[in-house]
Amino acid sequence: MWDWMIKNMFSKGASWFWSMAQFFAIAISLVFIYRQVRVQRQSNMLQTLVSLDNRWHSQEMRSSRKKACENYLPDQLRIRREEADVIGFFEDISVYLERGVLDIESLWDKYSDYIEHYWAMYQPHIMKFRAESEDPTWYEKFETLNTEMEKFSKKKGLKVIGKTQEDLKKFISGEKD
Repeated sequence: MWDWMIKNMFSKGASWFWSMAQFFAIAISLVFIYRQVRVQRQSNMLQTLVSLDNRWHSQEMRSSRKKACENYLPDQLRIRREEADVIGFFEDISVYLERGVLDIESLWDKYSDYIEHYWAMYQPHIMKFRAESEDPTWYEKFETLNTEMEKFSKKKGLKVIGKTQEDLKKFISGEKD
């Protein structure tokens, strides 16, 4: 029996067998490559999240967050260096999300509360500056990020409610500690 199989596998009429074997070898290789790419992407995303988390909790950013919250007055809208540091962080996150470096669920888990509150704090000033300067791109990535967080919250079945001044006071108190 083995002699017959070996003899027929190497005959001229067995080209279909070798074509099929080649197909399966390529298909299996592609599956392994796909899995390796997925693992590499997840590893890169995790590395980026760790880097962002280190930046968010760094002494410099904690100082900027604290100062931005101390400076916050709803009737005096200004964006100084500290506020720009915090908002710039969210601009960067939005770019990572837009380019597929990070996924929405990971960002939502780690930063949605911060994004919602800081957007509520600085949205009026951003909109005012955009109107005055006729520059609709000013901090547009931050706005896009906030919108994506709201969409994801709705997708998870959560009710999206704007932040009240009382909500902002509680948030600011926590950020200043």
